[in-house]
Amino acid sequence: MSIEKNLRMITILFLFNITFVMVGLCIDVPLNINGAHKVVGVGVILDLDSRVGEIARDYLHMALSDFYAEHANYQTRLALSIKNSGNDVVLAASEGKVF
Repeated sequence: MSIEKNLRMITILFLFNITFVMVGLCIDVPLNINGAHKVVGVGVILDLDSRVGEIARDYLHMALSDFYAEHANYQTRLALSIKNSGNDVVLAASEGKVF
């Protein structure tokens, strides 16, 4: 592999790792009032300027949709807050907030 391909692969893997770390840091579970659905806010940082980021966003939405179609009785719902990293993962992560 060329150096450019290696750097690109390392960057993609780094973005996915940072994404999962940020998901863990941005989870907030509010109280369940009157049997309503619990909404869990999850922050996701993707490079939406790349094809990989666009595909990851689409797959996340499809996975949630498929999961809740199969498990409609679940009371907890994920609310994704997807942000574009803009090729600067550190800046995007530093601008994260808790719901």
